[in-house]
Amino acid sequence: MKLKYNLIAIALLGIGFSSCSDFLEQNPQTDLSENDFYKTADDITSAVNGAYSSMQESNIYGNWYVFGEIPSDNTRNQLSGSVTSQDEFDKFYIDTQNSYIADFWKAAYKVINRTNTVLGRIDGITINADLANRYKLECKFIRALMYFNLVRVYGDVPLVLKEISISESYDILREPKDNVYNQIIADLKEAQGLPASYPTAEDGRATQGAAKALLGKVYMTLHKYAEAEAILGEVINSGRYGLLENTAGSLNIDGYKEVFSPVNHNSKEGIFEIQFLKGGYGEGSNYANNFAPEN
Repeated sequence: MKLKYNLIAIALLGIGFSSCSDFLEQNPQTDLSENDFYKTADDITSAVNGAYSSMQESNIYGNWYVFGEIPSDNTRNQLSGSVTSQDEFDKFYIDTQNSYIADFWKAAYKVINRTNTVLGRIDGITINADLANRYKLECKFIRALMYFNLVRVYGDVPLVLKEISISESYDILREPKDNVYNQIIADLKEAQGLPASYPTAEDGRATQGAAKALLGKVYMTLHKYAEAEAILGEVINSGRYGLLENTAGSLNIDGYKEVFSPVNHNSKEGIFEIQFLKGGYGEGSNYANNFAPEN
């Protein structure tokens, strides 16, 4: 009888350890890990949308004027108190500790890693073939756009074309900018296979016209004017884009004004626009706040 009780106790002890182990090794219920995600077509859709969403970050386009306009003759930076980080761009004495330099770099590579993740995992998912191909081309457009911004700011940059971990990133060195431009051009040539347009509910996705227009801008930057003229001519002749017209009359600029009207998002004058949503959902743009009256 004693032996019987001992066997029962051992069995119960084993059950206890098994249950405790199962309990301790449960995956988080409120967060998804990489191993739990990228399983379905809906997961891939969310991942592609996440790549678009990451371009909403202020360090991508909210502060782009710091790189593109502050150093130019178009603007004048107003110092407030001590010397500001923007003033370093204005007067060309950028310090290695300047926050804009590091923040844009990190934000851009976050977007790139998201596109690379989709490109590396989508072939293992059961998903409509045409939709999968479209998602690949959208990601290649976004990746090309980010690298175009990076190479113009930093010159030689790491050229990452696959999903990587943080530890792997330490071993990737800068690539000559000519190689980066070659990859940008290759991605954009492929992205010309994107749809010419989408239903209104999908406004903001990369289109064939966006890929061609960006490729034309890349060619202009590289002084390849004949190639730029040819591809930009295709954009113009598509008939999908054009200026918002001014009302006839001397010095009338209401067409120009309407470009910035909230009711004219994704108008025929916008070839590709980052999408924002007002209403307190954390999807709004803080760009205007940068230009509000000081104090």
